[in-house]
Amino acid sequence: MRMLFLFAVFLAAQLAASIAAQAGDVAELEILGFTRDGSVFAFEEYGVQDGSGFPYANRYYIDTSSDSFLKGTPIRVRLDDENATFDAARVQARQKGEAIVG
Repeated sequence: MRMLFLFAVFLAAQLAASIAAQAGDVAELEILGFTRDGSVFAFEEYGVQDGSGFPYANRYYIDTSSDSFLKGTPIRVRLDDENATFDAARVQARQKGEAIVG
């Protein structure tokens, strides 16, 4: 009986740990790819911040010849409205990125 009780406690602890491990803000990753000439590589991460519930989107543009961010990047957009969607944040980040990369 004691062994069964210990097993049940162990199982409950594992379940609680797995639920806690899923909390937090986890970004989705989208590879945007290279420019036609291969001089710039771009990717985006986006999601909803844990705690605040604010959607965000970050775009990174890397100069492949120098392996550094393009001037004015990374682009970071956070919408301080928990009712906004991450799609709205992504649109703003895309528009700002298009102004830089053209």
